[in-house]
Amino acid sequence: MLRFRRYIGRLSQRLVPAVPYPTPPGIQTIIDHLAKTRPEAKGLKPTDFIDAPILKEIEDSGFVKRLYSN
Repeated sequence: MLRFRRYIGRLSQRLVPAVPYPTPPGIQTIIDHLAKTRPEAKGLKPTDFIDAPILKEIEDSGFVKRLYSN
């Protein structure tokens, strides 16, 4: 079981970025899905929901590096 957990840990580190910056296409996917049940969502823009400077500040502070250092 321990080997499996280590394997999953290594795999997730390669597939999931340490700092998950949102992307306009990713946010658009969410808006499109939401618009299926809420028509008012059709006019929303991905850029209205992305505030990357906050993540950049956290990354620049060294927090993420310390979090993932082993």
